[in-house]
Amino acid sequence: MPRRPWFPFNPSDYLADTRLLTLEAHGLYFLLLQHHWIQERLPDCPKDLAKLTGQDPRRFKRCFKEISQYFESANGYLTNKRMVSEIEKAKEKTEKARGSADARWHGNDANAMRSHAAQECERNANQNQQPTLNTTYVGATTNFEFDETVAREVARFVAGKLNPRTEKNREICWRAGYVVATGHVTREVIENALRAVAEVRPKNPFTYLFGCIRQRAGIPTKEVDDVWNNAPETPPRRVKGDQPPPSPNSDAAMNAPRNKLADDIRRIG
Repeated sequence: MPRRPWFPFNPSDYLADTRLLTLEAHGLYFLLLQHHWIQERLPDCPKDLAKLTGQDPRRFKRCFKEISQYFESANGYLTNKRMVSEIEKAKEKTEKARGSADARWHGNDANAMRSHAAQECERNANQNQQPTLNTTYVGATTNFEFDETVAREVARFVAGKLNPRTEKNREICWRAGYVVATGHVTREVIENALRAVAEVRPKNPFTYLFGCIRQRAGIPTKEVDDVWNNAPETPPRRVKGDQPPPSPNSDAAMNAPRNKLADDIRRIG
């Protein structure tokens, strides 16, 4: 038996066609329409219909005379023209939904796949909004070992594609580089995420990028979140070939004022 818990009902059309029916006939007609919707057709037998509606056969036969005009008899069954039309529409809608689902999961429809992937990226992005960092950049020290050169390279690549204009967006580019540099996410994942951003063109491409990375990383999302949230602050910008900034307590940092003074003395001399 088809699983259709409800059917469309147009009160204006119904009342226009049944305005001369008695209250009892209205009730019987509507009850038969409901059984028609569920079973797709009705038995063309007064006794069976009386049993189906829970009525006394003689009383049913008398009342059914008022509404028999709304049914057609064929091959031992009764049907209502309007109800048959609504059933066909419901079947067509169900088949389209099934076809779309099959295409989405079996790769027969690229558009359906992209639509599903877009929804997943949005959902993943919304589950973990970018937190306020509580770590600082001190020689790129984090709980994970990572190659800073790789992190910078990937971050520049992402920034070149998305053109960040705010510090927060530059932060996301840096984190994308960081998760690659730790070895938790591959460059291919970043590239695929950027392609998804280019295709979907979301309102916030940076948050959407994170959602795609989270979805496509191939590791538990909790692990992606841990690495992403552990990233140090975006390091100071520097020209390629420059040395990283010295730690505040390093010898280089302590001697910086002294070296500057020596340089000034040489220029005066």
